Amino acid sequence: PAAGDLLAPGKHILSVTFTPADTSGYTTAQSEVELPVIKSAPAIGWPTPAPITYGTRLSDTQLHATASVPGTFVYTPAAGQTLSVGTHLLAVAFTPMDTENYNTVQATASISVTKAATPTIKWKPPAAISYGSALSSSQLSATSSIEGTFVYSPVAGDVLTAGRHKLHATFIPKDTMKYATAQFMEVIEVEGVPNLDSLLKARTQTAFKAIETEDRVGLADAGREAPASNSPPRQHGKRETRIYKGAIYEKGEDGQWHLQRK
Repeated sequence: PAAGDLLAPGKHILSVTFTPADTSGYTTAQSEVELPVIKSAPAIGWPTPAPITYGTRLSDTQLHATASVPGTFVYTPAAGQTLSVGTHLLAVAFTPMDTENYNTVQATASISVTKAATPTIKWKPPAAISYGSALSSSQLSATSSIEGTFVYSPVAGDVLTAGRHKLHATFIPKDTMKYATAQFMEVIEVEGVPNLDSLLKARTQTAFKAIETEDRVGLADAGREAPASNSPPRQHGKRETRIYKGAIYEKGEDGQWHLQRK
């Protein structure tokens, strides 16, 4: 074949004929040589994919290799799969459409998978409670988008003084290798009128020294709180009354304690 011709893969015989300028003194000569032609390897391009967070499924954003000739890509792992946290090797096998002239080739690329973003925490702002009401799951009711454990401060069972208080929640995911710890805060209003029924059952947050009478609690240290007396309430007609910290409370038909006078 002449210069510029393309030869198919396989063995080819190249021949040449030489004609001398001086044909009177020289004869024409010929020669041959065998030339093996092997299949070509397509050029593969695959830029290193950007890091992804755990839970992101592989797609053509990461599996985006290109070839110099038409053909088919097969990736491992395949599109749609999720990878664990860490560094992974992605592989691709490319099969050219023209298998007579091109070989199948392979390529690899590395990708980094980071921990997922902080889990989503939802916590409905708790309704106001009466002083003396112990904290419970009604107030400490945060939820998360994944499995895990909530640690609250203050904890369930604590009794808060009247006023506004911050409630803190720390969420520890079950799978700490894939998810980060998250924190959240809510505010609760504790109303000044005491819930005397709850005070009889709830535990207090601080120690105190109290002088108790039949139905009255007097604080030896005015800077600290004390629970209401657990002695039987006095009956005034059909209504129950209690004296707490110098004030008289009466239980109304609604079941709540109402301040009568100080």
